[in-house]
Amino acid sequence: MDLFFVRHGQTVGNVSGIAGLDPPMTETGVRQINQAAARLAREGITHLYCSPLYRALQTVDLLRQTLPLDPVISPVFCETWGTAWNARTAPELRDLFPWANLPASLGEGRWWPQTAETTEEINLRARQALGILEERHRDTEDRVCLIGHIEFGRILFHHLLGLNSNRSVTFTFRNASFSHVRWFGDARKIIVSLNDVHHLPEELWTI
Repeated sequence: MDLFFVRHGQTVGNVSGIAGLDPPMTETGVRQINQAAARLAREGITHLYCSPLYRALQTVDLLRQTLPLDPVISPVFCETWGTAWNARTAPELRDLFPWANLPASLGEGRWWPQTAETTEEINLRARQALGILEERHRDTEDRVCLIGHIEFGRILFHHLLGLNSNRSVTFTFRNASFSHVRWFGDARKIIVSLNDVHHLPEELWTI
């Protein structure tokens, strides 16, 4: 399995510094993803995953023009949840993204937590996310793309590489960056690239 972790494009929240409002992408974010789409097409992606957060689905919506795959959408891939953070209901998402096959677990009302996740809950979710990907794609030639989020991506990579999560080692992911990890049959992994934005012009390098 080859896993490509691709962060969503720049959002209004990234620019304002106000987190937790499930913001849309900026015009810059749209440009970033349009650039990333060409690279993903060259990478031969076979499977696509994302969260049901607006910025992730908006990213997939743009990618669908060059990457005609139906994504697996799951809240297990969401950003880490802070206090009073917000998202959109399944009916709202269906209106915005009619193609999206949303999981039944979202229901029709509020599906996101009302309080911040604990460290234990975040780590458990990261293990669940990796478990889903490995169960379905390990020991295959699949080329998997996960449209991800910065904080959850950091925790995911800690678990992927067998590191603890005390932030003595951390990662960053620019908007629309590529991080590529390859699995081998004996469970070895190599990092092919990390936070790679060479497909973007420098004026589109944003956090």
